Amino acid sequence: PPPPPPPFFFSTPTPQTPILSGLVGFGDVYKRQPEMWLAHGDKGEESGKVHADLPGRWAEQDPVMVRVINELAWCAHRGKEALVSGDMTALSNEINRNFDLRTELFGEEALGVNLEMVRLARSLGSCAKQPGSGGAIIGLIPDDEFMERAAPAFAEHGWELVSLEMS
Repeated sequence: PPPPPPPFFFSTPTPQTPILSGLVGFGDVYKRQPEMWLAHGDKGEESGKVHADLPGRWAEQDPVMVRVINELAWCAHRGKEALVSGDMTALSNEINRNFDLRTELFGEEALGVNLEMVRLARSLGSCAKQPGSGGAIIGLIPDDEFMERAAPAFAEHGWELVSLEMS
């Protein structure tokens, strides 16, 4: 049997129930923020198209959706633990898992060029996921040479790669 959900997850959610609740203590986490990058294209896509069927799927308790949402909650929980402990390998794994679950929920076709850019980032040695619904991806800078080798690769696809400054 699967483990019980993390303490911040409601085991019997409704469409009106927030998926995550009670996440506290992130102020300390940000002191350990890893180096991150963002890559973006010219224009994102309207998220309403991709998200349009989610309320109906949730109301019907679509088994794939319910499972993926539960797994995303665990992913967030493990990601926070990785940040707090400074385990960037574990955090990278959770970032990748988040995107993989999103792909499972929406399908590869819905992700369009974002899927191609995530695959590119991963082939260059970084983790990657969408920070929203389209037009950009984010990841952790895995080594000192990543930005130098990745910027031209993204530019070949018309995307710009920038290092994020955390404060």
